[in-house]
Order: sequence, then C-alpha cells, then structure tokens
Amino acid sequence: PIRRRRVRAHHTATHLLHAALREVLGTHVKQAGSVVDAARLRFDFTHFAPLEPAQIAEIERLASRQALRSIDTQVREMDIEEALSSGAMALFGEKYGDVVRVVQVPGFSTELCGGTHVPNTGEIGVVKIISEGAVAAGVRRIEAVAGEMALELLQADEAMIQGLSRQANASREALPELLTARDQRIAQLERDLKEAKLKAAGGGGSAEQAEQVKGVTLVTALVEGLEGNALRELMDQVRTRHASAVIVLASKTAEDKVAALVSVSPDLSYDAGALFKSMLPALNGRGGGKKDLAQGGGSRPSGLPEALAALRAAL
Repeated sequence: PIRRRRVRAHHTATHLLHAALREVLGTHVKQAGSVVDAARLRFDFTHFAPLEPAQIAEIERLASRQALRSIDTQVREMDIEEALSSGAMALFGEKYGDVVRVVQVPGFSTELCGGTHVPNTGEIGVVKIISEGAVAAGVRRIEAVAGEMALELLQADEAMIQGLSRQANASREALPELLTARDQRIAQLERDLKEAKLKAAGGGGSAEQAEQVKGVTLVTALVEGLEGNALRELMDQVRTRHASAVIVLASKTAEDKVAALVSVSPDLSYDAGALFKSMLPALNGRGGGKKDLAQGGGSRPSGLPEALAALRAAL
C-alpha cells in the first residue's frame, strides 16, 4: 500500500541522513531519537551548533546521491558482537538482544534497526530537509521528506513561486530584486511619514504649553501618532527651545494606546523616572528611566489630564 511505501522510504532515508550528517558535521553526530511516518521523517542528533545553509545542501546532496544510485539494501540478522565489529551503528542506551537486525546501504550506511525499509534506495528518490533547529542543549532536530512527499513539496513550492510571480507581475528570477527594491521603498516612505508627523506634531513649538510650577518651568506637549524614536526626536527639538525645564511629551497612538516621555534639564534636581512614575496610574501605564529622561506607555489616553495633574503635584 502507498502508506507503507512512504513510511519505508522515510525510514531508509533516515539512515542515509544519519550517515550524511556524520560525513558533513563529524563523527560526534549520534542519533538521539527519530520519528518516521508517511508524511515526513524527524531525526534528532547530537551536535553543538545550527547547521549552515551550505551544510544542509551538502547533507541533502549526499543522501540523495545514495538514493539515486539505486542500490539494493541488505537486511541481515547476526549476533550482536559480529554486528558491532562490522561497524553497525548502535543507539546509545538501547537494549539489544544476542541476535540483531542489521540494515545496510552498501558503501554508505550500516545500522542496527528493526523497522521496515526499501529493498532498493531508488524508491527514496530524493531527500529534502524542510526544517532544522535545536530541541535541547547539544541536540538538534531535522525534519525531511523523501520519495513522493518530496515531489509534493516541490509541487507546492512551485505553485507558491508561480503565484508570487503573478501577484508581482514579474518573472521568478526578478522576485528577489523586486522584493529588495520594495523593502527599500517602504523604508523610505516610513522615514518620510515620520518626518511629516514630526513636523506636524512639533509645529515649530506651537503644540507646547509652558507654565510655572513652584518656580520651575513645566513644558507639556500633547501630540498624536508619534511613538518610539519619533517621540524622542521631538523631545530633542523641544529641549533646544527650553534650556531649563521639566518637559512632558505625550502622544496618543491608538484609541487604547498612549506613549509618553519626561525630560528634566541637568540644572534641576528632579528625577525624571520618579516624575514619570507619578503619571503611570492615571494612564494604566508602565515605564521608567533615569534622572534626565524617562519613557513608557499606557492603555488609557483619556487619563492624560489626570496624569499631568499628578506630575504637577509631584513637583
């Protein structure tokens, strides 16, 4: 049946991958578990670093080359001592009886295994690794497909590339260049938008309100749509206009999102972090900082008047 054919192709492919991994990465590679089914194979092995793309490609090449040689596999029963002395790989920690089953791809792989395998490696076709990652310290995992499932993957990938080509109205060869150009264009538009927002929010200082609180200049500016770096850039602009001041910038970035910054000029003894904390309850916020600058955000833009009142009280 088809399912059994797919399982055994994946099972023998696991042996080919194990041998290929040892050839490419080194003989420290040992199997640390595997799962084989009709859809794919999963193989865990001991190794200390992520695999480079070139290593993955070489492992696939070695394993597939063995498959495409169409070699008859050899399955023999022999006593354990004879099997180990013939170079058969045994799993660490596994218990073996006196008589074991040895599965061999002549000239490439010899392992102790009780599972079902292809009679000829040609059934495997090609071996394609679909993922590689860490599962524990010093243990990596690869997932791969072989035989008919490798063809299905190839067809799915081909359909996706053709779809992207149609969507982009470009040939498949032009896609990488087109995506790079599009990313650069998006980055430029985002820079332009940030500058426009900054210009509109700053308005040459028109958004700022200055007042005297206990002999200290408090400057507040409430803007919209600025966060992160853009808000910090606006703070730099406001600072140039007020040499000695406590400055509060707040920006509503969504219905339930507000960003805020508090700056204290070096000649004042206030702590920006402490002042900022006085605002947080009203904004349902979090954040903090150092003596000269504190930042954060909250989920209650409507609490801004209350937050500013709390900061005035803290001065």
